[in-house]
Amino acid sequence: MAYQSPISKLSKYFGKMEGIALAAFAVGYLLKILHYPGQQLIIISLSALAVIYFLGAYVPAQAPEDGDEQSQPKGFAVLLGETIIPKLLGIGSAVAVIGILFTIQHFNGFREMLLIGSSTLGVSSIVGLLVSMNNEKARASLSNLLFRAVPLMLIGIYLLRIYGISPPVN
Repeated sequence: MAYQSPISKLSKYFGKMEGIALAAFAVGYLLKILHYPGQQLIIISLSALAVIYFLGAYVPAQAPEDGDEQSQPKGFAVLLGETIIPKLLGIGSAVAVIGILFTIQHFNGFREMLLIGSSTLGVSSIVGLLVSMNNEKARASLSNLLFRAVPLMLIGIYLLRIYGISPPVN
């Protein structure tokens, strides 16, 4: 049996943990709208979601089968599509989620977090789509990440549009 990293072992549960964190955030935000105490639930759920996205960026790619190793294309485009872009999408998603958390809680620095997270997600989504046009393996690995990254990018852009990119002048 081959060695399996701890993140690979945990990655089996990332989907369920993500669903639980999103449900907890929905409950916490509903409590906040109704003026009940729910701030801690929002902080814990969005922090857990950011950790899940960050750790998900470091899940190792599947090792090729013995017969497939010779037939696979090699080069920078494959490295970019299968390794670098998924890491950028995961880390950018984590930063965008922390930016959304900072916005909801009215913490300082939310503009910077939203700007960094949304711009990283936008650029890496476009580059990932361009690179994966001819690579089926890269397209399969990026599809789930893009379903996560694009809505987070749009939420970040929306919040930046509402609050402005630069802080108000006193």
